Amino acid sequence: MLPWKSGNINVHLVLKGRCNVYLIETEDKLFLVDTSTKPKRQKLVDGYCRLDFAERSLDALILTHLHFDHSSNAAFLKKIFGCKIIMSDTESGFASIGSTPLPAGTNLFTRNISMLGNWLMNQKPQFEKFEPDFLFNGIAQPTYLPQEIELLATPGHSAGSLSVVINNEIALVGDTLFGVFRNSAFPPFADNCAQLIASWKVLLTSGCSLFLPAHGSPIGRSILESEYRKYAHKYQHQKTLINKNA
Repeated sequence: MLPWKSGNINVHLVLKGRCNVYLIETEDKLFLVDTSTKPKRQKLVDGYCRLDFAERSLDALILTHLHFDHSSNAAFLKKIFGCKIIMSDTESGFASIGSTPLPAGTNLFTRNISMLGNWLMNQKPQFEKFEPDFLFNGIAQPTYLPQEIELLATPGHSAGSLSVVINNEIALVGDTLFGVFRNSAFPPFADNCAQLIASWKVLLTSGCSLFLPAHGSPIGRSILESEYRKYAHKYQHQKTLINKNA
């Protein structure tokens, strides 16, 4: 697959499926976004090697959030590549214990899956513990990120979810958007749906026209605009009812 381009930056799809893993290539730096699960480790390494960056080092790994399907290979990649790890300060405690709760479901079916999964795991280790190198507080950017690349706090799916914005054109959004179903962006799991929709507005305000999710296919701006109008109205209506009954 040809990379997506924005100015002199390329975005490669290294691995797809259980969790899409992307590589951001600038003129002199490489940044991996998310890691997928441990069973996908060899495919992840093979996908990275096929891009033939053997003579260049991996500068940093950016985790959009700490759920196991995104972070399970973080410690491994840091060991073999010596890369820095960037993540949200909100979820730093999870890195030190190697576990996160599953996010809440956004419908009856996924709510039941989430409750069952959390009961079965009961905070058992889900991934190898690691120590992050930069904790994003929603404002300050890592000094080694080029000015064309910006981190945005986009909570809702999880409290510490973040997105990576390139030239205000392309956004790598983790699970803030879900690209599995046609003409849809709403994820099946999210801890705070109202906060999630507010993060959609942040993404739209960035000016980006292409959104690359961790699950499914790329999402265009028109789809996100349509979904935002639909769900913003829904959750504003729910807030109004809650306020009336308070």
